[in-house]
Amino acid sequence: MPVRNEGPRVAATMQAILGSSRLPEEIIVADGMSADDTVERFKVFQGRGVEIRIVTNPAVFSGGGRNAGARASTGEVVIFADCGNPVAPDWISEMVRPFEEVNDVDIVCGVFEPLVTTEFEHCVAAIHYPHNYRLNEYSELERGALVPRVLLPGGGTIAMRRATFDAVGGYPEWLHRAQDKVFSRKAYALGMRVVVSWNARIAHHMRNDFRSLFRLTFDYARGNARSRFLDRHVVKLMGFYGGLVGLLIAGSLVSWFYGVALAAFGAYTFHAAYRKLLRKDGRIKRSSYLWLAPVILWTRDAGAISGQWIGWFEWLLFPRFRRSFNAYIATCDPARLPFLEP
Repeated sequence: MPVRNEGPRVAATMQAILGSSRLPEEIIVADGMSADDTVERFKVFQGRGVEIRIVTNPAVFSGGGRNAGARASTGEVVIFADCGNPVAPDWISEMVRPFEEVNDVDIVCGVFEPLVTTEFEHCVAAIHYPHNYRLNEYSELERGALVPRVLLPGGGTIAMRRATFDAVGGYPEWLHRAQDKVFSRKAYALGMRVVVSWNARIAHHMRNDFRSLFRLTFDYARGNARSRFLDRHVVKLMGFYGGLVGLLIAGSLVSWFYGVALAAFGAYTFHAAYRKLLRKDGRIKRSSYLWLAPVILWTRDAGAISGQWIGWFEWLLFPRFRRSFNAYIATCDPARLPFLEP
C-alpha cells in the first residue's frame, strides 16, 4: 500500500482490511516521505494478528511505493491497494481466488464502487464513473460487456503473481500519474493474462471539489501522454470541442452556425451529464444538480484535454520522457504495446 500524507484515512482503511474474511499474510506500507502522522497511525494497528511493516518510498509517488512494497513482501501473490479506499470483507479472498482456481492467470483486477458522501461527489460518480456507480444494476452478461478487448487495469485494486511483477519489472517511477497504465500496457505486450474478479469490491473516494477534479483528470491525461498513450475518450473530447470551435469561427461568417454550435453543446451536456444522472436516479433529485452536473462535466473535460496536450508537448520537447519510456519497454515487443486505448 503506497501512502503519502494519508493520516485521516488510515483508520478506516486498516479496519476494513483487518475485518476481512481472509486476512493477508502481511501488510507492507510504503511511505512516500509523509509530512503528517501517517506512519504513526499505521503503527497503532501493529500487533493485531497481521504483521505490518513500514518501508520508505523515496520516489514519493505511488509507482515507487508499489515497487517498494512488493519488493519487501514475501508472498507468492502480491495484492496492491490504495489508502482511503476501504475494501469489502471478501475483497482479499476474491482477489486471490482466481490464482488458486486457474493456473495461467497472471493478473487479477478487482472493481471499485464510488464512495459518495456529498451532492458534489454524487454528480462526479454519476458522470465520471457511470458504470461503476451502477454496477449492482447490471446482469452478469452486461458486466462482461463492459470488459474491453484489451484489459489494462489500474493500480488501486490489482493482484499479481510475484513472477509477473518481476517479469514486467515493476512500475515506472518516472511518472507522477498513470504509472499503472504503463505497467498494464507492458504486461499486455509480454502476453500476461488478466481477469476481472467482479466480487472483489473496494469503495473508491470521489473528488469533492472542482479543483481536485480538474487536477485528477489533468494529471492522468498528462501522464498518459508523457508515456505515448492516447485515451480514446479524450480523443473524442478533443474532436468534439474542436468541432465547436470550428462552428464558432464559421459563425463569424454565417450567423446560423452559432445556433448549430449552441445546439451541439447543449445536446452533449445533456447526454454526458444530465442523462447519466437520470439513469442513476430516475430523475433530478436536487435543484443543485442542475448547475453542478454541467460544471463538473466541463471541468473534467478541461482537465483531460489540457493534460493530454501538455503531456504530448512534454513528450516531444523533453527527451527524458522518451528515454525513460523506451528503457522501460525495452524487454517487450513494441508492436504489441497499445498506443490508443482499446
